[in-house]
Amino acid sequence: MKLVQQTAYFVYSLWAYSVFFAVLVLGAAGYALVSLFTSRKGRERRLLYVNNGVAIVWGALCGVRFSMEQQTALDPNGVYLFTPNHGSTLDMLIGSFAFRHGMRFLVKKELKSIPLLGFMFSRIAVFVDRSNPESRKSSREAIKMLAGQGVSFCVFPEGTRNRGMEPLGRFYDGAFDAALSAGIPVVPLVFIGTRTLMPMGSNMLRPGRMKAIYLAPIPTSGLTAQDLPALRDRVYRAMHNAIIAFDLEFSNHPLQEEPEALRPKPARN
Repeated sequence: MKLVQQTAYFVYSLWAYSVFFAVLVLGAAGYALVSLFTSRKGRERRLLYVNNGVAIVWGALCGVRFSMEQQTALDPNGVYLFTPNHGSTLDMLIGSFAFRHGMRFLVKKELKSIPLLGFMFSRIAVFVDRSNPESRKSSREAIKMLAGQGVSFCVFPEGTRNRGMEPLGRFYDGAFDAALSAGIPVVPLVFIGTRTLMPMGSNMLRPGRMKAIYLAPIPTSGLTAQDLPALRDRVYRAMHNAIIAFDLEFSNHPLQEEPEALRPKPARN
Protein backbone atom coordinates (compact mmCIF):
# COMPACT_ATOMS: atom_id res chain seq x y z
CA MET A 1 0.00 0.00 0.00
CA LYS A 2 2.83 2.37 0.85
CA LEU A 3 4.48 1.67 -2.52
CA VAL A 4 1.25 2.53 -4.31
CA GLN A 5 0.95 5.76 -2.34
CA GLN A 6 4.55 6.76 -3.05
CA THR A 7 4.08 6.00 -6.75
CA ALA A 8 0.95 8.15 -6.81
CA TYR A 9 2.80 11.04 -5.15
CA PHE A 10 5.66 10.66 -7.64
CA VAL A 11 3.35 10.79 -10.65
CA TYR A 12 1.44 13.73 -9.17
CA SER A 13 4.70 15.57 -8.44
CA LEU A 14 5.84 15.16 -12.05
CA TRP A 15 2.54 16.65 -13.20
CA ALA A 16 2.67 19.51 -10.69
CA TYR A 17 6.25 20.46 -11.58
CA SER A 18 5.49 20.29 -15.30
CA VAL A 19 2.47 22.56 -14.88
CA PHE A 20 4.52 24.96 -12.78
CA PHE A 21 7.17 25.37 -15.48
CA ALA A 22 4.47 25.86 -18.11
CA VAL A 23 2.66 28.59 -16.16
CA LEU A 24 6.02 30.14 -15.25
CA VAL A 25 6.70 30.67 -18.96
CA LEU A 26 3.30 32.33 -19.30
CA GLY A 27 4.03 34.43 -16.22
CA ALA A 28 7.36 35.61 -17.63
CA ALA A 29 5.59 36.59 -20.84
CA GLY A 30 3.05 38.52 -18.77
CA TYR A 31 5.85 40.32 -16.95
CA ALA A 32 7.47 41.28 -20.25
CA LEU A 33 4.19 42.71 -21.59
CA VAL A 34 3.46 44.67 -18.41
CA SER A 35 7.04 46.02 -18.35
CA LEU A 36 6.91 47.07 -22.00
CA PHE A 37 3.45 48.56 -22.27
CA THR A 38 2.60 50.09 -18.89
CA SER A 39 3.94 53.07 -16.97
CA ARG A 40 6.28 52.58 -14.03
CA LYS A 41 3.79 54.06 -11.56
CA GLY A 42 1.76 51.25 -10.03
CA ARG A 43 3.70 48.60 -11.95
CA GLU A 44 4.33 46.50 -8.83
CA ARG A 45 0.60 45.97 -8.35
CA ARG A 46 0.05 45.02 -12.00
CA LEU A 47 2.93 42.54 -11.90
CA LEU A 48 1.47 40.96 -8.77
CA TYR A 49 -1.77 40.41 -10.70
CA VAL A 50 0.30 38.26 -13.07
CA ASN A 51 1.60 36.32 -10.06
CA ASN A 52 -1.97 35.84 -8.82
CA GLY A 53 -2.93 34.37 -12.19
CA VAL A 54 0.05 32.01 -12.23
CA ALA A 55 -0.84 30.65 -8.77
CA ILE A 56 -4.55 30.30 -9.49
CA VAL A 57 -3.98 28.44 -12.77
CA TRP A 58 -1.39 26.14 -11.19
CA GLY A 59 -3.66 25.39 -8.24
CA ALA A 60 -6.68 24.70 -10.44
CA LEU A 61 -4.72 22.23 -12.60
CA CYS A 62 -2.99 20.54 -9.66
CA GLY A 63 -5.79 20.18 -7.14
CA VAL A 64 -4.46 22.79 -4.71
CA ARG A 65 -6.87 25.25 -3.12
CA PHE A 66 -5.57 28.61 -1.95
CA SER A 67 -7.27 30.89 0.54
CA MET A 68 -6.45 34.15 2.28
CA GLU A 69 -7.57 35.86 5.48
CA GLN A 70 -6.95 39.33 6.87
CA GLN A 71 -7.42 39.61 10.63
CA THR A 72 -7.44 43.39 10.27
CA ALA A 73 -8.35 45.27 7.09
CA LEU A 74 -5.33 46.93 5.49
CA ASP A 75 -5.40 50.31 3.83
CA PRO A 76 -5.04 49.51 0.09
CA ASN A 77 -3.01 52.71 -0.29
CA GLY A 78 -1.00 52.25 2.89
CA VAL A 79 2.70 51.49 3.01
CA TYR A 80 3.72 48.41 5.03
CA LEU A 81 6.56 46.00 5.61
CA PHE A 82 5.22 42.45 5.25
CA THR A 83 7.08 39.65 7.06
CA PRO A 84 6.04 36.14 5.96
CA ASN A 85 7.43 32.90 7.33
CA HIS A 86 9.50 30.71 5.02
CA GLY A 87 9.17 26.97 5.57
CA SER A 88 8.82 25.52 2.07
CA THR A 89 9.45 26.06 -1.62
CA LEU A 90 5.65 26.27 -1.93
CA ASP A 91 5.76 29.63 -0.16
CA MET A 92 6.40 31.04 -3.63
CA LEU A 93 3.00 29.87 -4.83
CA ILE A 94 0.86 30.71 -1.81
CA GLY A 95 2.64 34.07 -1.74
CA SER A 96 1.89 34.63 -5.43
CA PHE A 97 -1.77 34.04 -4.64
CA ALA A 98 -1.89 36.13 -1.47
CA PHE A 99 0.22 39.17 -2.32
CA ARG A 100 -2.33 41.73 -3.54
CA HIS A 101 -0.76 44.88 -2.08
CA GLY A 102 1.58 46.68 -4.49
CA MET A 103 5.00 45.80 -3.11
CA ARG A 104 8.57 44.86 -3.80
CA PHE A 105 10.55 42.00 -2.30
CA LEU A 106 13.95 41.61 -0.72
CA VAL A 107 15.46 38.36 -2.06
CA LYS A 108 18.85 36.66 -2.07
CA LYS A 109 21.02 37.44 -5.09
CA GLU A 110 21.29 33.75 -6.03
CA LEU A 111 17.73 33.87 -7.38
CA LYS A 112 18.82 36.32 -10.06
CA SER A 113 20.60 33.55 -11.99
CA ILE A 114 17.57 31.22 -12.23
CA PRO A 115 16.06 31.30 -15.74
CA LEU A 116 12.65 33.03 -15.94
CA LEU A 117 12.43 33.46 -12.17
CA GLY A 118 15.48 35.70 -12.23
CA PHE A 119 13.89 37.87 -14.91
CA MET A 120 10.62 38.10 -12.99
CA PHE A 121 12.31 38.93 -9.68
CA SER A 122 14.40 41.63 -11.38
CA ARG A 123 11.14 43.51 -12.00
CA ILE A 124 9.75 43.36 -8.46
CA ALA A 125 12.68 42.71 -6.12
CA VAL A 126 15.80 44.16 -4.59
CA PHE A 127 18.61 41.61 -4.55
CA VAL A 128 20.85 41.29 -1.52
CA ASP A 129 24.13 39.47 -0.95
CA ARG A 130 23.59 38.19 2.56
CA SER A 131 27.34 37.68 3.08
CA ASN A 132 28.14 41.32 2.24
CA PRO A 133 27.47 43.94 4.94
CA GLU A 134 27.45 46.74 2.36
CA SER A 135 24.84 44.92 0.28
CA ARG A 136 22.65 44.44 3.36
CA LYS A 137 23.02 48.12 4.23
CA SER A 138 22.12 49.28 0.71
CA SER A 139 19.06 47.00 0.67
CA ARG A 140 17.78 48.64 3.87
CA GLU A 141 18.34 52.05 2.30
CA ALA A 142 16.38 50.91 -0.78
CA ILE A 143 13.44 49.89 1.41
CA LYS A 144 13.48 53.30 3.12
CA MET A 145 13.67 55.13 -0.23
CA LEU A 146 10.86 53.13 -1.86
CA ALA A 147 8.67 53.43 1.23
CA GLY A 148 9.01 57.19 0.85
CA GLN A 149 7.66 56.76 -2.67
CA GLY A 150 4.61 54.86 -1.40
CA VAL A 151 5.88 51.34 -2.16
CA SER A 152 5.42 48.55 0.40
CA PHE A 153 8.04 45.85 0.91
CA CYS A 154 8.11 42.15 1.71
CA VAL A 155 11.02 40.63 3.64
CA PHE A 156 11.36 37.07 4.97
CA PRO A 157 12.72 37.78 8.48
CA GLU A 158 14.17 34.27 8.87
CA GLY A 159 16.54 35.06 6.00
CA THR A 160 16.38 31.53 4.62
CA ARG A 161 14.08 28.53 4.61
CA ASN A 162 13.29 27.09 8.03
CA ARG A 163 14.39 23.45 7.88
CA GLY A 164 14.04 22.86 11.62
CA MET A 165 11.24 21.34 13.67
CA GLU A 166 10.16 24.64 15.23
CA PRO A 167 7.39 26.77 13.67
CA LEU A 168 9.87 29.56 12.91
CA GLY A 169 13.59 29.98 12.51
CA ARG A 170 15.60 32.75 14.14
CA PHE A 171 14.70 36.26 12.97
CA TYR A 172 17.34 38.63 11.66
CA ASP A 173 17.25 42.32 12.49
CA GLY A 174 17.43 43.75 8.97
CA ALA A 175 13.70 43.82 8.22
CA PHE A 176 12.87 45.53 11.48
CA ASP A 177 15.71 48.02 11.18
CA ALA A 178 14.31 48.95 7.76
CA ALA A 179 10.76 49.31 9.12
CA LEU A 180 11.96 51.57 11.94
CA SER A 181 14.06 53.69 9.57
CA ALA A 182 11.14 54.09 7.17
CA GLY A 183 8.57 54.55 9.96
CA ILE A 184 6.15 52.04 8.43
CA PRO A 185 3.99 49.42 10.18
CA VAL A 186 5.03 45.77 10.15
CA VAL A 187 2.39 43.28 8.97
CA PRO A 188 3.15 39.71 10.14
CA LEU A 189 2.04 37.14 7.56
CA VAL A 190 1.92 33.36 7.96
CA PHE A 191 1.66 30.66 5.31
CA ILE A 192 -0.25 27.60 6.51
CA GLY A 193 -0.17 24.08 5.04
CA THR A 194 2.93 24.32 2.90
CA ARG A 195 4.79 21.58 4.78
CA THR A 196 1.76 19.31 4.56
CA LEU A 197 1.76 19.56 0.77
CA MET A 198 5.55 19.33 0.56
CA PRO A 199 6.93 17.49 3.59
CA MET A 200 10.25 18.65 4.97
CA GLY A 201 13.21 16.88 3.36
CA SER A 202 11.21 15.74 0.33
CA ASN A 203 10.62 17.11 -3.15
CA MET A 204 7.39 15.14 -3.46
CA LEU A 205 4.19 17.15 -3.67
CA ARG A 206 0.61 16.31 -2.86
CA PRO A 207 -2.72 18.08 -3.44
CA GLY A 208 -4.47 19.91 -0.63
CA ARG A 209 -4.99 23.37 0.83
CA MET A 210 -2.72 26.29 1.60
CA LYS A 211 -3.71 29.46 3.38
CA ALA A 212 -2.17 32.90 3.93
CA ILE A 213 -3.16 34.82 7.06
CA TYR A 214 -2.37 38.51 7.45
CA LEU A 215 -2.09 39.35 11.14
CA ALA A 216 -2.80 42.74 12.66
CA PRO A 217 -0.28 45.46 11.70
CA ILE A 218 2.23 46.44 14.36
CA PRO A 219 2.94 50.20 14.28
CA THR A 220 6.45 51.59 14.47
CA SER A 221 5.54 55.26 14.86
CA GLY A 222 7.44 56.76 17.77
CA LEU A 223 9.83 53.81 18.07
CA THR A 224 13.61 54.16 17.91
CA ALA A 225 16.50 51.83 17.15
CA GLN A 226 16.50 50.85 20.84
CA ASP A 227 13.05 49.33 20.35
CA LEU A 228 14.22 46.99 17.59
CA PRO A 229 14.60 43.85 19.77
CA ALA A 230 11.13 44.35 21.27
CA LEU A 231 9.59 44.90 17.82
CA ARG A 232 11.32 41.83 16.42
CA ASP A 233 10.23 39.67 19.35
CA ARG A 234 6.65 40.91 19.16
CA VAL A 235 6.40 40.03 15.47
CA TYR A 236 8.01 36.66 16.16
CA ARG A 237 5.51 35.81 18.89
CA ALA A 238 2.53 36.82 16.78
CA MET A 239 3.65 34.66 13.87
CA HIS A 240 4.76 31.76 16.08
CA ASN A 241 1.40 31.58 17.85
CA ALA A 242 -0.59 31.95 14.61
CA ILE A 243 1.27 29.05 13.00
CA ILE A 244 0.60 26.85 16.03
CA ALA A 245 -3.08 27.85 16.06
CA PHE A 246 -3.72 27.20 12.36
CA ASP A 247 -1.15 24.68 11.09
CA LEU A 248 -1.66 21.06 12.17
CA GLU A 249 2.01 20.33 11.53
CA PHE A 250 2.90 22.43 14.59
CA SER A 251 -0.19 22.11 16.77
CA ASN A 252 1.72 20.29 19.52
CA HIS A 253 4.08 23.21 20.14
CA PRO A 254 3.45 25.53 23.11
CA LEU A 255 2.26 29.09 22.58
CA GLN A 256 4.54 31.93 23.56
CA GLU A 257 3.35 34.50 26.04
CA GLU A 258 4.06 38.14 25.33
CA PRO A 259 5.91 39.86 28.19
CA GLU A 260 3.96 42.57 29.95
CA ALA A 261 6.45 45.21 28.76
CA LEU A 262 5.62 44.45 25.13
CA ARG A 263 1.86 44.44 25.40
CA PRO A 264 0.04 47.45 23.94
CA LYS A 265 -0.86 49.88 26.67
CA PRO A 266 -4.59 50.57 27.11
CA ALA A 267 -5.72 54.06 26.11
CA ARG A 268 -6.19 56.47 29.02
CA ASN A 269 -9.56 58.05 29.53
